[in-house]
Amino acid sequence: MESSPATEPSPAARPTTRRLVIMSLSVVGLLLVGALTATGVMALTGRLVPENRFTVTVYLDRDIDAGQKAALQSALAALDGVEGVKYESREEAWQLSQQLLKADPALAAKIKVDDLPDSFNADFAEVVFDCERLTPLTSMAGADTIVVLQRSNGRNQPTATIACGNLL
Repeated sequence: MESSPATEPSPAARPTTRRLVIMSLSVVGLLLVGALTATGVMALTGRLVPENRFTVTVYLDRDIDAGQKAALQSALAALDGVEGVKYESREEAWQLSQQLLKADPALAAKIKVDDLPDSFNADFAEVVFDCERLTPLTSMAGADTIVVLQRSNGRNQPTATIACGNLL
């Protein structure tokens, strides 16, 4: 019986099949090396490090005018890495303080609306917070105090005040 040419590869086709297998294995190997290299680069550059949540609060002078307030809000919104800026009036701050101090009504009763300043709060998500970017805010009219809080990753509660030197 004669074998049909379709079922048995010709001798010339065998090296081509071997080359295809070798090339396929080489491509798979290169893809794995590339993936491992990318993972290593990300680990070395800190890209795999989880981001932290920071809130910058700029407490405003009591005698701030509308132009100064708008300038501060614009400057804060223009900072590198800011996710958003929210204005908080002293009334809103008072309401928040009352909620936070529900367990201590005597202390909550001592806080008056006029005791609290208006403020701007800006949120950031970064591995490490760079305080240098806040320097332009320190010389602006209307800014009383600047505070940077690192927030916990799970409960959105302040966990640490970041020491940024003399920010007012």
